[in-house]
Amino acid sequence: MKNNPRLSPLNIDNKIKKNKVQPLKNMTFALKDNFAVRNIPTTGGTKLLENFKITYNSTVYEKLIKAGAKPITKANLDELAMGFSGLTSGFGVVLNPYDGSKIIGGSSSGSAYLIANKEVDFSIGSDTGDSVRKPAWYVGITAFKPTWGIVSRYGLFDFSPSWDTVGWFSKNVDDSALLLDVLQGKDEKDFTSLNSREKDFLKDINNIKKEDVKLGYIKSFLDDIKDKDILNKFNDLILKLKKDGFNIVEIDLDLKLFKTILTVYRIISSVNGFSSNSNLTSFLFGNFELENDEFKNEITRIRSNFVYEVKKRFLLSSEVFLNKKNLYNKARKIRHLYINALSDLFAKIDAIIMPPAGNYAPSIKDAFNAVKYNSIMDEYLGIFNANGSPSLNIPILKNIEKPFSVNIATAPFNDKKCLQIGKLLEKYER
Repeated sequence: MKNNPRLSPLNIDNKIKKNKVQPLKNMTFALKDNFAVRNIPTTGGTKLLENFKITYNSTVYEKLIKAGAKPITKANLDELAMGFSGLTSGFGVVLNPYDGSKIIGGSSSGSAYLIANKEVDFSIGSDTGDSVRKPAWYVGITAFKPTWGIVSRYGLFDFSPSWDTVGWFSKNVDDSALLLDVLQGKDEKDFTSLNSREKDFLKDINNIKKEDVKLGYIKSFLDDIKDKDILNKFNDLILKLKKDGFNIVEIDLDLKLFKTILTVYRIISSVNGFSSNSNLTSFLFGNFELENDEFKNEITRIRSNFVYEVKKRFLLSSEVFLNKKNLYNKARKIRHLYINALSDLFAKIDAIIMPPAGNYAPSIKDAFNAVKYNSIMDEYLGIFNANGSPSLNIPILKNIEKPFSVNIATAPFNDKKCLQIGKLLEKYER
């Protein structure tokens, strides 16, 4: 299979006026191809939109250009951001740059690849369940998902709006903090956007002492890790951190409750995804032409061109709608149980520290083996989308065969503390 992480090249839009102060001057970046860029093909990874050119810019793109960043390319993604592997784009696969027999993860596969392969200084993705942080774990790079809403989603193709968050891959924590300085803020074009309660993320990155931070790890989740090498490396790191003066405690979360995260995510996101993409009929825009006068048959024909992963989620959405047991509202209620449980937890500790997953990057052959990879530790990052928490992947061991990272998550709107803790842990990278 041929690796295809890059889609259309990006050229600076001359209609965007740069700021006098340019914190990102000459830094190169890639943009996941579900962000709008005026007059540049924006495909969302689907052939249906292969030649679709949008008439406006996403807020993220405009802010990056104004801050002096240099756009290089649109990055490939799983079709409509509905994927976890990098194997389900309409424009070819994105494979692990260190081992082509393994996946890189998705849906922000191309964005992750371009940082791992050192082709850009940073890259922008979107994260609905773990779509930025899981690929970062698989290839051992820094990735950050800020608090839901504090970075505008205007111009980002919606998948599941109440879970979707703009996220990014960078070379280090400092760059992630700098990007948050540039991108955060309420946007009148996005009514769901929120003002951050903090500022000066990079300036204050070192204003924290390890003795003043209380970290917690979830024992019941760790017990679910299948790969003991990951567990051993994590335990060794915890021992080292404690020895160096970090305050680390074992915490408890209801395993029975949080084991539902994958089901809850699939129900809510699939229904949202079907609704968000209901206009993809090809009659409004797209590459397909009407072959007969029967609208229903044409919709069926057009949507049969989606990859299996998208069709599976659309079918799940239909099943949820038709089911008389009110599954959607039940899933929403369980989501609120997550939010309440995490709120109680963050009242006691500053951050959760955990391995991002229970397995290293799977082979292409094993990627869709639900039995092998279906555990709470392979899905738990999604709980930080459910409650909107900032979540940061920090590489500790940069081994190209088995890179090892930890994930830091803090309470919503505590992005600064999340990044500060990440900066402390970054010193343990080797």
